Amino acid sequence: MRFGRIAGFVRYSFATRDQAKAAITAWIKRYNAVRLHSSLGYVPPIEWGLNYYRQQLQAA
Repeated sequence: MRFGRIAGFVRYSFATRDQAKAAITAWIKRYNAVRLHSSLGYVPPIEWGLNYYRQQLQAA
């Protein structure tokens, strides 16, 4: 895999569309399920969302 840095962003080159799709899917999964977000109290968005909907169900 080849990459270059342009203005702070990393640009990747993939041999196939499937490789690009796999890399993008992995990034989205990490961003939503693993990465801690300071604006959400340092929990991943998926965890925050589950907690929010649980609270809504308990309040109903």
